[in-house]
Amino acid sequence: MKLLPTKLSTVTHKEIKKINTNKINKNHTVSSDVFFKGSRSETQKKINSDAHSIKNSQKFKLEMTFLRDDSLKNKKSLDDFLLASMYVYINNAINFPIKEDFFEYKIKNRFIEIMKKSLEHQIEGNLSEYLQENYGWGLFNGKYGGYESFATAIPCVLPYAKGYEVELEVLKLKEMEQKELSLRKEINRQDKIISAKERLSDEYLKPVQAAQKDSSLELPNSIMLECKDRLMADGIIQWALSNISARPIAIGTNIYDSNSVIKNKLKSALENAGKTYENFGTPTLIYCENFDKLLQASNPASEIAAIKALLSNTYKKYHATVIFTTANSDTIENVLKQPHRMKQIKVE
Repeated sequence: MKLLPTKLSTVTHKEIKKINTNKINKNHTVSSDVFFKGSRSETQKKINSDAHSIKNSQKFKLEMTFLRDDSLKNKKSLDDFLLASMYVYINNAINFPIKEDFFEYKIKNRFIEIMKKSLEHQIEGNLSEYLQENYGWGLFNGKYGGYESFATAIPCVLPYAKGYEVELEVLKLKEMEQKELSLRKEINRQDKIISAKERLSDEYLKPVQAAQKDSSLELPNSIMLECKDRLMADGIIQWALSNISARPIAIGTNIYDSNSVIKNKLKSALENAGKTYENFGTPTLIYCENFDKLLQASNPASEIAAIKALLSNTYKKYHATVIFTTANSDTIENVLKQPHRMKQIKVE
């Protein structure tokens, strides 16, 4: 039984990015609407001078670029990014610094609100006047910075906040797409495993139960599981060995073992299987690792002939079935793959 298909998202991050591309400002250029005129020319000159100096400071640029990239990488919200950006401003402030603990406990929510209004162009008229009218109270202490601090900070930080939410949305969608892709791969993988287990059940698990009730029934001489994914193949074999009513035997071999070493180990297991049947009437399933080395078409004709003879009466002589895995059945001698010698299960 295969897994049911899962409905997955059809909107891609590329489509979202295309829809919102006009909202993203990758060059972090400052639009003209962040420049403002203040009622006090001297203060306004300092604000403009500070904003210009900070924005063009290489240190500030590097810190803000790193902060933006890191915040996006860690999927930080716009609020979190704006708060962190204010601390970068504070570290680079010239004439209008804000005491950090005062900012943290008193005015950080105001800053987020103003920044969002600026991003959405909700502030009508002069920014400096708007700040003075709406956020000036309680901030006219030069030690902490008044609305002038906000007026300086906003044009410095605003370019890096533009398009942040859109890019964050794109990144989250990319991540979702990757998860969906992984899910699709896992569903496909599980379907393959289920299909292989169903075939193994039909070819051996069910027949072995019937053979234990009717001794005249013969089981396969060998079963080949062809699968390029070694971990998947090992899992299927382990499942088979753990769920059969026959006696399971696993022969561990090394990839560098010679053919004669593999044959000697297999011979010992087959003789053991024969004794098990004589004593208990129970057939044996033998998993022989690297058994496919003995089946290669490139092996000497005498070795092919010996394996051909073995696989012609493995069950009749030893009451055992040899199960093995291979990554590529094309390398195996065709005569050995005849149905009466070998049942083939391919995981594609």
